[in-house]
Amino acid sequence: MKKDNLITRLLKIKIVQQFIKFGLVGVLNTLLTLAIYYLTYRQIGPSLANGLGFLLTSILGIYLNFKFVFKAEHFSAWTLFKYYATYGVSMLISMYVPHLWVNIWGLDARIAPLISLLITIPFNFVFMRLWVFPSKKTTVAAETSQKSQQPKN
Repeated sequence: MKKDNLITRLLKIKIVQQFIKFGLVGVLNTLLTLAIYYLTYRQIGPSLANGLGFLLTSILGIYLNFKFVFKAEHFSAWTLFKYYATYGVSMLISMYVPHLWVNIWGLDARIAPLISLLITIPFNFVFMRLWVFPSKKTTVAAETSQKSQQPKN
């Protein structure tokens, strides 16, 4: 019997499958944001067009991450808050890293956005998986860990 190669074995791991799906949602949202931008920027201006694209695709992103990527069981206003808080922090990182890269360290501005992506994509995935849309297994493990750390009376 032939052993599975490394790629085949990796693709069978749940977290790898989730990361790939997360990436696909990201690519879809990026393409849709660009489409919305190019369809509307002449009528409403570049800033509003970009904001509209982000708003609409973030709603799609919530839905796809909830149903398709993480297959979460519960959605609430708190989930919505955590989703936008995560992306808010990510946006701050993506703004600060190029500033640091170019203005403080004096490095090439052309690759600054790529460095930001190397940080924000894993950041978003980890926070989406563990905080925004935790699986029941993850939630139970965290609660068990918290209970075991509490002092016993």
